[in-house]
Amino acid sequence: MQRWLRAEARDERTFILGDENTVRQCLPELLAQVPALRGAPTITIPPGEGSKSIEVCTELWSHLATSGAER
Repeated sequence: MQRWLRAEARDERTFILGDENTVRQCLPELLAQVPALRGAPTITIPPGEGSKSIEVCTELWSHLATSGAER
């Protein structure tokens, strides 16, 4: 991932998305293994089935679009 970020996404805004549990349990290791992500904004959603909806997806897309995400 580190190589891909440097080669393919170096001029793009990168985001990290995860639910509260994943962010708490996995984000420190991800950042330790992929230093290029250390400056990336983290978007955290609530865990569970309630977050797996079109409404949450639409909110995420809107947030990403207004925050400069490209792909």
